[in-house]
Amino acid sequence: MKSIFSIFAAAACFSPCQSPAALNYSLWPRRPDEVTRAFELLNKGGDNQEALKLVEPHLKGYGIGGREARKIAGRINAGKYLSGCRSGMGVYTVKSGDNLFRIADRMKCPVDLLMYVNGILEPSALKIGQKLKAPALSCRMEIRPDTNEILVWDGPVLVACYPVLQVRLPQALPAEERVLTREAFLDGQPVVRNSPDYASADKELVLAESRMRIASRSLPSGDVGFQLSAADANELSLLIVPGNKVTVVREGEDVSPK
Repeated sequence: MKSIFSIFAAAACFSPCQSPAALNYSLWPRRPDEVTRAFELLNKGGDNQEALKLVEPHLKGYGIGGREARKIAGRINAGKYLSGCRSGMGVYTVKSGDNLFRIADRMKCPVDLLMYVNGILEPSALKIGQKLKAPALSCRMEIRPDTNEILVWDGPVLVACYPVLQVRLPQALPAEERVLTREAFLDGQPVVRNSPDYASADKELVLAESRMRIASRSLPSGDVGFQLSAADANELSLLIVPGNKVTVVREGEDVSPK
C-alpha cells in the first residue's frame, strides 16, 4: 500500500504535463480548443499560468471538457499548495525535548503534512535549531457523485481534482458535513497517531454522522464512501485537515464557490 513516502516519490518524478496522446481522442468534438491547447502547452513545458487561464472558463463544465479542465488545474495547483515555497507559512524552531507530534499540535498542522512540506522521511530525525515550515490550509472538499469526482477548493481556486474509482452512497447524503477524523491504516490494520508507523500508513478521511469514508482501499460490504487511488487518497488527506468543510454537489448545481 502507498503512503506519504509514495507521495514523496511521485513528487520527485511528477510532471504536470500529461501527453495529449494519452487522451481519448474519440471524444475530440466534445473537448474545447482551449483545453486541448492547455494540454499541449504543459506538454511542451510552457507557462502554467497561461494554461490555467485557458481552462478557467471550462472549470464548471459537466462534459469531458469540464472534467479535463479540472484535471489540468488540479495538476498545476496541488503541487503548489503542498510546496514549502508558499507564502503565509508558519515557522517553528525545534527545541530540546520536541518531537514531531508535539510540534504538529502546536502549529495546528497534521504531522504528515509537516513531514511532507519539510522533506522529513524519519519522524525522529529532528535537530535542535532546525526550522520547520507549517502551512495553514483551509481548503474545502467538494464531493460530486454525478461526475465521480472529488474536488478541493481554496475560495475560488480549484486546488485539486481526484477521480473516484468506487462509490457506495448512504441512503441519505446531507448537503454539508464536517470532516471529523483522519484515520490511518497499514495492511488493513488501524495505526494510532503517535505510532512510529503512522507516517508510512495510508490515510482515510471519515465524514461526520454517516461514517462515510474516503479511502484507497476497496470498500467492504456495508461500508459507504468513495475509493480513490492510493496516491490520490494520501494527497487529499494532506490538503484537507480535520474540521474543514465538505460539500456535496448535486447534479446541475454550480461546481465552483461564489
